[in-house]
Amino acid sequence: MPAHYPPSAETALSSAPPAAALTFDDGQIRTDVALKRLFRWQLSEMKTHTEGIQQDTDNENLHQFRIAVRKTRTLLTEIKSVLPPRYEALFRREFAWLGQDTGRGRDLDVYLDSFDTIAALAGSKRRGALEPLRAHIAEQRALEHARVVDTLDGARYTALLESWTSYLEQPVPQHVGPLNAMRPIGAVAREHIARTYRRAEHLASNLSPRAEAEAFHDLRKVCKKERYLFEFFQGLLPNARLGKVLKIMKALQEELGLFQDLEVQQKHLRAFSADLAPASRNDDYERAFARVLRSLEKREAKMRGRCIVAWRNFAAAGAHKSFKKHILTR
Repeated sequence: MPAHYPPSAETALSSAPPAAALTFDDGQIRTDVALKRLFRWQLSEMKTHTEGIQQDTDNENLHQFRIAVRKTRTLLTEIKSVLPPRYEALFRREFAWLGQDTGRGRDLDVYLDSFDTIAALAGSKRRGALEPLRAHIAEQRALEHARVVDTLDGARYTALLESWTSYLEQPVPQHVGPLNAMRPIGAVAREHIARTYRRAEHLASNLSPRAEAEAFHDLRKVCKKERYLFEFFQGLLPNARLGKVLKIMKALQEELGLFQDLEVQQKHLRAFSADLAPASRNDDYERAFARVLRSLEKREAKMRGRCIVAWRNFAAAGAHKSFKKHILTR
């Protein structure tokens, strides 16, 4: 029989202003109340960075906006049976759309910001030949930024904000709700952290130097979700050296991220280069571009081994074993 908590306790948590960091001292808080608190926090982050995106003041605004969207999606997809089914389906779909719609803009920001580093792979004498590629990426980035601004000003995003805000402002039901809605957040969080972790273990067991790139990408996505769950709920969990677990997991995620970046960069750079006018792809350009691709291919091959070692280091760490003992075996 689910426990019931005083409305005043629920109201205090639900109406509290978004925090710079979030922990729960009381693991008995209802899960639907706790998640609304977290959702409001991420919505506040999205709104904080929207104006900066529209005015194009700093590329970091789109990056932080997308992190808030990803964290929202993680809670929606990993902590199941909390929202009423019609809301769960609606918001999963709409936040997935928003994440996909803003992805290319972020990719172009990264390529433009890191272009000097990429061009340096061609060597000091050849890097100048790649300037037509930089100009093309900058042009594509400007077009994509305008399209993202149109999205944020558009009817679909406006409707999402209105329906999401309306849901978050609704009081939680007192006696009836989805399966996990009225359960204590401590128990629900622990179960879902353990489930996501086991999914990561399964994916990691399939890694090898010859594994498809998608196997590394899938593990990275699950590790990122697990990291977000840690960050949201570590205050609810027993003191199982979780700070060290989180640090090691961040390092693993960074290695997996570098591998993905190298694999995706090659595909995108080839596409950008193919779009250039033939007059821009002279012999100097082609030699410089080929050298960049060779360097990226070599780095990608090395990163495969580094990702496998990073997982093994994580799995062998004392903090990881403590986590398994206190979280996975409860």
